[in-house]
Amino acid sequence: VIVDEVEGWGVFDAPNRSSRSYFTGDEPSITLIVEAGDERYELPAGAATWRAYSPDSTRLAWTSPADPTAGTLHLLDIASGNVTELATGAEPPLVWSPSGRFLAYGAGVAGQITILEVDTDETLNTVGRLAGRDLWVERDGTEWLVTLDATGARLTSTDADDEAIVLPFRSGNEVRVLTARYIVVIAGNGPQQTTIVFDATDASR
Repeated sequence: VIVDEVEGWGVFDAPNRSSRSYFTGDEPSITLIVEAGDERYELPAGAATWRAYSPDSTRLAWTSPADPTAGTLHLLDIASGNVTELATGAEPPLVWSPSGRFLAYGAGVAGQITILEVDTDETLNTVGRLAGRDLWVERDGTEWLVTLDATGARLTSTDADDEAIVLPFRSGNEVRVLTARYIVVIAGNGPQQTTIVFDATDASR
């Protein structure tokens, strides 16, 4: 029995399943469709587009590499349908902080990441790469982003007064955060693979 059917591809549900998004058309004229209840939004996406719902499912951010929207970071307020342009030169992946206040993305420069406070447009930069989706930890009530670079892992605070923390282990292929506290880094491949678990709340400054 068919209970649902979508005439498109790349179906992606919001975290609370209150809306979904997918694509129709062919490059370079792909349309991003967002359905939320009785509302349906059709948004020009250009080509392959990276999407990320905010943790509370109320907003959808996306960026596309294709003209005429190359590198423009867009934000859809799902309740109102309003679309705003947050930044230019943005590259995927897009990684929301757990609170939904901050969005991290590639800054269009190799080895550089931008952290954007979405509602104020304030930004700060850090180095490395975003090696996953769950990349935020909490220290002293502040959200910190985990990035990887050639020398290892780094914590960057959303408070500009805090200094970055370089974690005392080598770089890995993958990183993720468990319960906003423990950082898991997977280094190497095959029989040489090593998994390291680090307590971010005990990192020295």
